[in-house]
Amino acid sequence: MKQDDWIKKMDETWTDVDKKLHVEVPETDEIMQQISSGEKKYRERMRRELLRFIVLACVLMSLYILVAVHITWAFYVVQIISLIAVFILLLVERNKGRIT
Repeated sequence: MKQDDWIKKMDETWTDVDKKLHVEVPETDEIMQQISSGEKKYRERMRRELLRFIVLACVLMSLYILVAVHITWAFYVVQIISLIAVFILLLVERNKGRIT
């Protein structure tokens, strides 16, 4: 009996506290709308970040390819210049009569 009375008294106390505080609990639809809105914002932000990452990756790959091609072309230019220099030296030596 005492326990039932105690539980009843606690229920009344909490009811009185609820009336005094007047805490508004949003409706389920409102909560779901807020969650949905948050998910949309999160997806939009993730999509923008992914797009930025893809653009950055493309730019970096383009720079890497440009540098690699530049180095390759520089290598070929140096090789051609070396061949021309050797050919000129051979012609000079031949004109001097050292090479027959």
